[in-house]
Amino acid sequence: MLGSYELSLMRDGSLLVKTARAQIVGEYALVGELARGRLRAALNVYWEEPLAVDHPLRSLPNVILTPHGGGLTHDRFVRQGEGIVEDVKRMLRGERPQHEVTASILTRMT
Repeated sequence: MLGSYELSLMRDGSLLVKTARAQIVGEYALVGELARGRLRAALNVYWEEPLAVDHPLRSLPNVILTPHGGGLTHDRFVRQGEGIVEDVKRMLRGERPQHEVTASILTRMT
């Protein structure tokens, strides 16, 4: 529904909050606008979940990424718990967690 053209109509510095289906906004169009620093975004749904560790959105200072609640259903609670366990296992192996919240991220969330 929102591609490059529609995003170009947003004022510089606008905040896009996306909590609906990921496909509503074109991934490459949004990443491009965010990488140029023209827009800001708060996202909790992604084109592929979980969002890849090396996805460009993870390194942009004008983006806030939060986990997708998915209606807070039983299976969502199970998946979130499994994600936490997997991140703890990664840390115990000396690896970085997939869903790491850094000091930098925390400052963007306030």
